[in-house]
Amino acid sequence: MICIKLRLLTGRYHATPWGRNVNEGVAEWPPSPFRLLRAIYATWKRQFSELDEATVDRILTALASERPEYRLPPAKSSHLRSYLHSNLSNPEKRFSGRQKVFDPFVVVMPGHEITMTWPNASLDEGDLKALRELLGAMNYLGRSESWCEIGLGEPIAPSNCWPDAGGPLEQGGSRIRVAGVAAPADSEGSRDRWWDTLALDSNDLARLGLDLPPALQYHDYLLGPVDKVQRSVPKDNLDSQGIREVEYRVEGKVVVPITDAVIVSERVRRKLMGIHKRLMGDPSKVSPKFSGKDPDGVPLKGHPHCYICPLDTDRDGFVDHLSIRCHEPFTTMELKALDLLEGIPWKGGHTVLLTPVCIYKEVEERAGVMASRTPYVSPRHYRKGRGDFLEWMKAELVRDIVDLGLPRPTSVEPVPFLGTARGDSPWFEFIRSRKEEAANFGYGFRVTFDVPVPRMINAGYGAHYGLGLFMPEGP
Repeated sequence: MICIKLRLLTGRYHATPWGRNVNEGVAEWPPSPFRLLRAIYATWKRQFSELDEATVDRILTALASERPEYRLPPAKSSHLRSYLHSNLSNPEKRFSGRQKVFDPFVVVMPGHEITMTWPNASLDEGDLKALRELLGAMNYLGRSESWCEIGLGEPIAPSNCWPDAGGPLEQGGSRIRVAGVAAPADSEGSRDRWWDTLALDSNDLARLGLDLPPALQYHDYLLGPVDKVQRSVPKDNLDSQGIREVEYRVEGKVVVPITDAVIVSERVRRKLMGIHKRLMGDPSKVSPKFSGKDPDGVPLKGHPHCYICPLDTDRDGFVDHLSIRCHEPFTTMELKALDLLEGIPWKGGHTVLLTPVCIYKEVEERAGVMASRTPYVSPRHYRKGRGDFLEWMKAELVRDIVDLGLPRPTSVEPVPFLGTARGDSPWFEFIRSRKEEAANFGYGFRVTFDVPVPRMINAGYGAHYGLGLFMPEGP
């Protein structure tokens, strides 16, 4: 028996089935034997050229001689849509000529394993060692976004996807087609021809006038009932992780200006509260980290609730990421709500998509200069008799920074606008108040610390809704 285990590090499998176009939005599932053998062949050619051909021949022949069984985790399909312009020389047509490109993929929970088992195949110890080295050198399968760990192992659960032998279909199951490999004796042409066909690409097939590689052979499989993917992991695993921040990529058909950061944050907060309420089954049990209030509806003091911060990481003036962070680690159900946050409604009936891309357990700290990314708004009002306005604002900022438990900055300098690739955005262009509240003055600053501080600081009014955001100065 040969058993290969595949773990998708990001929980995504990006691959397009043979004979389908990527823009059809269909993802391959399960990972096909044909794709796996091609990956082994490519790894041998590129990284293990010293490995003798006879060894690789025995490995590939053993894996091609039998159709494998699978143990598949719960999964669902999804996709991303990108709008790419055609690099036209006419500036007026660069954006009007944008093309929609799909990136289909299958989602599983990170950490869940895919098992492929060949029950009757066998290799000697030397060949197994070579196969183990080849698999260990593969860091993705399918498209390069499919980061993975792959190696040999032992099956720990019964198969739930197996070759169709004409048996009955289980209730809730389905029949699927999988791209397998024809054994050398069954493939057209000589044995050398079988080897060659594993390396053929689409251009080679077009040149030879072939629709499919000669070594590819579709096999029918029975897929047993597999529960829908649960976008959470067992409670014990989550409770032990201590996650304090989740970062999302922001995408959509429309762009969101960074000046609307407060609007984005408020809609994210409302969506999170709704998700968490459904998970808990009781409106009174909505997490204070999301609501910012205790069970009696009294606003929390001391900033224990989360900061929801839209980010413009490439400084083009538009929101491209979103950070949700908290001083205390998120609980299991809070993490589940964060994981189920897939998008928010936006103007014109559009949806802004949110895709989790990174989690943080520890707060990254650094010393140096922090610059405003959104305007600082004092929670107190300026009145005559309080001196120069900018000096008063600087003193207010220092007071709010110290109230956060952070060290007193060594210097505070005003910054008149936010510089972006589109041009300079004055601070008055930003939304500086929450819904139905009057807007106060907002201004930007450059703040210097001589001791390490968190990489993101929010201070002042609306700090939990994206205002008063300071990040390290630079690109």
